[in-house]
Amino acid sequence: MGTLVTTPVASAAFGHPSDQSACSLGSGPVFISGALLCAPRAGAEVWWDGRVSDPAWHYLMGRLDGSAHDFACCREGAPHRGGNNIWYYTWSNEAHATYGLGYVKSTDVSAGMHPYPGLRRC
Repeated sequence: MGTLVTTPVASAAFGHPSDQSACSLGSGPVFISGALLCAPRAGAEVWWDGRVSDPAWHYLMGRLDGSAHDFACCREGAPHRGGNNIWYYTWSNEAHATYGLGYVKSTDVSAGMHPYPGLRRC
């Protein structure tokens, strides 16, 4: 396992969410307690496994609609254009496969700091 890198959220210039004031830890509609409650980028893709660096091996599980969402945990995975390798586990609003559970890039979550302080690791 590599080194966990904490980075601030990507700027709005990349088209990613930037309002971190609405994020907190608590209970959401799917994950019972200790979840990160935050708004994702509308259209963000949820992948089966965020550890795979080659997109050809990813399985698209679904997409997020941008509404308030709960993220169960986070982990290190493949680096992405956000300048880190943090991925958040969640459920898809628009499921494509197996209930739509999977990982979303940290840059698609408006948490402000990645990984979000206090959120459990997957």
